Amino acid sequence: MTPEMEEDLILMHFGEASSEWTDITTSVDIDQNLIHGVTDQFSVFAVMYVKQSSTGSDLTVTHCDDTGPGSLREAINYANSNPGRDTIRFNIPKGVPGYDADIGVWMIAPQSELPTITESLYIDGFSQQAFMGEDSNPFGSEIWLYGEIAGQGTRGLVSNADGTDVAGLIISCFQNAGLMFYGVDGGSISGCYVGVDFSGNAAVGNEYGIWLTHHTRNIEIAPFDTLKNIVSG
Repeated sequence: MTPEMEEDLILMHFGEASSEWTDITTSVDIDQNLIHGVTDQFSVFAVMYVKQSSTGSDLTVTHCDDTGPGSLREAINYANSNPGRDTIRFNIPKGVPGYDADIGVWMIAPQSELPTITESLYIDGFSQQAFMGEDSNPFGSEIWLYGEIAGQGTRGLVSNADGTDVAGLIISCFQNAGLMFYGVDGGSISGCYVGVDFSGNAAVGNEYGIWLTHHTRNIEIAPFDTLKNIVSG
């Protein structure tokens, strides 16, 4: 790493109660190769490189597990701590837990509500098809965000960040809203199946579909190319 890159290292710890990564860095000494931080609890920790760039970063989900490096939860946490507009893509191989070969989808089942999106973010569910080089689900997206075990009152994706764009996700079975934007100015929901299954033909309802509140405005709910949104169930 260059000295400039070392200066951007941060010390993160994982809070068991909040299920979120938090930056606890107090100082970075690149001459002595030391990074200091303060926490009031024992926890898993990681040293991360955060590129200080207004263009943000590309983040990759590599498995269907709810936590850990490569999870959707960690990608959202990292995006929230990273300046600039980030993109979350999906590159998940076949055969991992959560992959259903019969229907050609990868199911991510959060055990609790995912972190609220607080920085401009694009979540690209259609990137999974590009990664595989095939259309394994000809009815729609390959990424299914499934809320059956997420707990009472949980929502699928929540954002209070301007410029939140969500494309190509199946979002169903949450006990509150599938998608909630509050206080958001500008964003889009494209080619998503909300409250239905992988085919778009069977109801797997959320309590609410898309909920726009607290003066949210300028949200485009529109097709992704030719694939329309379906909001039902």
